[in-house]
Amino acid sequence: GDGCCRSNGLVISSGDESVVRNIANLLNTTYKSSKGNYSWYLPNSNKKKINYYNEWLHNKYAHEKIIDFNILKSFNRQSLLKLIAGIIDTDGCVAYSGTEICISVGMQAKSVIDALKYAFLALWGIKLNIFIENRAKYKNGPIYIISLKHIYHCKRVLKELDPYIMCDRKKYKSEYDLLIPNNFNQNS
Repeated sequence: GDGCCRSNGLVISSGDESVVRNIANLLNTTYKSSKGNYSWYLPNSNKKKINYYNEWLHNKYAHEKIIDFNILKSFNRQSLLKLIAGIIDTDGCVAYSGTEICISVGMQAKSVIDALKYAFLALWGIKLNIFIENRAKYKNGPIYIISLKHIYHCKRVLKELDPYIMCDRKKYKSEYDLLIPNNFNQNS
């Protein structure tokens, strides 16, 4: 996710405590909220349990994180699904309006966004565009955003990610079954 890895412990961002609780359990540590925002501090984290921590995260601010494409391309389907689900859990959004679904992720770590773009193409053949939000308030560079709004693709992606997503509000909902893409002709 979009947290910082420059302290002795691990800091992650998530609007959902269940995600943080799950990560803390995996790392056999405790956690606490950091200043009432969406950052969580996990002291004494066993970072050796985090694959590629030293290469991708260690001593990096949120905008400096990387994902090595050579390693990413060696991932199997389940590993890619877990990577996407983890990023959606901490930094993604699954928005449902009653008639539409949108999956999006935005962060300053362009390498992570590029990795997500690659993973969507590799897993589902979905080509995503990157949008750049470059307001002056972002002192460490722009925010890179990917989003998927096609109902059929969102349903397919969320169904497959569902076992790996921890955040209940981002999991697949039965209401999605009733959604039909706008360009779908029922009379054909």
